[in-house]
This record gives sequence, structure tokens and C-alpha cells, in this order.
Amino acid sequence: MAEESQNQHERGKNRVIGVRRVVIPVLLAYIVKTRIPYTFPHGFAQRTPTHERPKFSNVDIENDSMKAKSGKLRKIYENIPPGSEPLVKGPESVLFDNGGTLFVLTEEAKLVSLTQFEDKPHSIVTFANATEVMHLGPGRPLGGKFAKDGTLYFADAALGLCRVKNPAKAEAKVELIASRVMVDREWQQLLYVNDIDIGPKSGKVYFTDSTDIAPERIGTRTWDTMYASKIDAMRGSNKGKVLCYDPKTGNLEVLASGFYFANGIAVDKDETHLIIAETFRAKAQQLWISGPKTGTVEEAASGFPGYPDGADCSFETGKCYLPFPSSALPMIKAISFMPDPIDAIMRTLLMSFPKALAPSIKAYGGIAEIIPGDGSHSGQLSRLLQDPKGEDIGMLTGNVVHNG
Repeated sequence: MAEESQNQHERGKNRVIGVRRVVIPVLLAYIVKTRIPYTFPHGFAQRTPTHERPKFSNVDIENDSMKAKSGKLRKIYENIPPGSEPLVKGPESVLFDNGGTLFVLTEEAKLVSLTQFEDKPHSIVTFANATEVMHLGPGRPLGGKFAKDGTLYFADAALGLCRVKNPAKAEAKVELIASRVMVDREWQQLLYVNDIDIGPKSGKVYFTDSTDIAPERIGTRTWDTMYASKIDAMRGSNKGKVLCYDPKTGNLEVLASGFYFANGIAVDKDETHLIIAETFRAKAQQLWISGPKTGTVEEAASGFPGYPDGADCSFETGKCYLPFPSSALPMIKAISFMPDPIDAIMRTLLMSFPKALAPSIKAYGGIAEIIPGDGSHSGQLSRLLQDPKGEDIGMLTGNVVHNG
């Protein structure tokens, strides 16, 4: 009896072990299948080769050439009539039309003009009247340029490449030009169209598509473009593209790809090359679009103290300018020195954090002046204007060269 009881006990124990061996793997598989896509909707962080990681310089605290005491900084604020809501909310970039009027594109998708400037005595502040010229739809316009015929082309992070003919007219309508592009006989969605420039000779529209991570909607009035860029930074995937649209033919093509967040873009006066702000490699890249080096991407400048955002070039001097919304984030900078694959594991861990705990930008204001390469010699950093702690000016996302 005792032996039979012992055998039954052993059989029962074996059944329990057998059930556990089946249930636990099934349960783990279920968790992996259901929770990981929720926690990591854009996949895990990619293993990034050491030579492709950003190489940051340290912020030079002694360089305060953009602070108010330099005597060269002025800050433009809108006049807000009593009882009115401000119009200039979250402007990403500034642009001028052919008549010299200043405009901004706001986070609420408004094209706003700024006129009648008045300096405030004994300060760096200038006030201007803000006027809503046009609402540009449900998306989030970032960069924009006026063509010679007055058409406004703008990069909408949520919609794609758009344009408006004669935006000041009441009957003006937004036209979506491109929300996808054909690559190797397959359509690829344009999920984060970011910045734009127009060729002074050909009239072609050059623009960037930063990443394959789309911005998220916030309420009913704007989009969260910042969080999408942070996830892309932590993921470390080179999905950025540079594209060209020809208004004369309607042709759309990818000029180059493989950028770690292709951001600002600017064309030179002779339309021989483009300067691209590759944000998460902390570089300015030079893409040749004519001549013997057509299609070649070369480094124009690197070793910045932060993340380059927009871009613009002077047609008089040939120099180009890139603004910085933040200096290098200490945590991301530290991870970039870790060996492979530890760095990817750490970035994956950061990607799992709630949005509220994502790395925050670091107060800083800066603009890099670079001299592009001439085909024989490489480009170089000419000078760096900055407010090292972002005390007088910071979070610079766009710049434009005007009258020189």
C-alpha cells in the first residue's frame, strides 16, 4: 500500500512538472507576443557600429557669443491684444516671401505673418503684429519655403510634402503633393517629412523625411513630433531620406538614404550640393546633386556640442548655418561610449520608459556656421555662436539667412 501510494504521488508530481513545462513556455510566449509589441512598437534599439555613433564636443562655457551682452541678439515677440489668444505657438521655422515679409509656421498648423516691428527701449525685445494668413490643415508643418511664383511649399510631419498657391487669397487651398514614394517597385510611406528648400535655378523642391516613426496626435490641435524623434534617437536606426520633387514634371525621387534622422536641408546658390543636418550623428552632411560627385554624401562638419536641427545657406558667402535646440544629453552621450551590444541594450531599456520619463532636452542655444566642401577640400566648421546655458535664447529649431 505504501509503495502504491508512493507511486501515485510520484505520478502526480510528474504530471504537475509536465503541466508546468507546457504552461510556463506558453505563458511566456503569450507575454512576449502581446506585451513586447506594446512596449516596443518600433522594435528594439539597433546595434550601431562605433564609427556611426555621434561624436560630441564639450560645450565651451566661455563662448557666449549669442547672449544678450553681445549686442547682436534680438528676440521677436508678438503683440497680443487684450482678451486674445497668442498666434505664435511652437514655431518650428521662419521664412520670408518674395516681398520680404516674415512668416512662421506654428504647432497649430497656422501660417502667421509678423509685421510692424517695434523695438522695446533698453532691451533685446522687438514686438510685432501677428496675423493668421491661413490655416494649413490637420497636420504639423515644420519647414517651409516660398517659390519664385509665390507658392508656399511646406514639410508637414503628419501629412507629407504640401503646397499652397497664393496663400493670402481667400480661395487658397492646401494640396498634398506626396505622402509616399516608390522605392524598388514598392511604395514607402513618408512618415516624418521635416524640412524643405527650393533650388534657385531648377525650382526643384528638396526635402527630408527624418524617420519611419510617425508623430503622435495631441488632442485635436497639434502633434507630438518631439517624442517620435526621441524614440528614433534611442532606437539608433538610419531610416532618414533626402528626396526631390520636380514641379515641372511631377517626378518624385529619393536622392539619398541611410541618415540617422535627416533633419534640416539647404541648397547652395549654384545648386551643386545640399547640406543636411543629420541630427543623431551630430553632423552636417553634404550631398552632391550635380557634377562628377553626383549622389555622393560627404561629411561637411561634425563634432558639434549638440544636435543640429534646421539648415540654411547664404547665396552671397556660400556659408551655411545649422541651429541647435539642445546640447548633447548626458545619458545618451554616456551610452554612446559603451561597448557593443551594451549600448543597444541600454537604449532599448530607455525606449521602454513611459513618455514622461524620456530624456529631456538640455538648455542650450547655438548656431554653427560651416563652410561646405568645394569638391577638392572637405567642409569645415567656421565658427559656433552660442548661449551655452540657454539663458537668453535656446531651443533653436530653425534659422534663415535674410539679406545676406
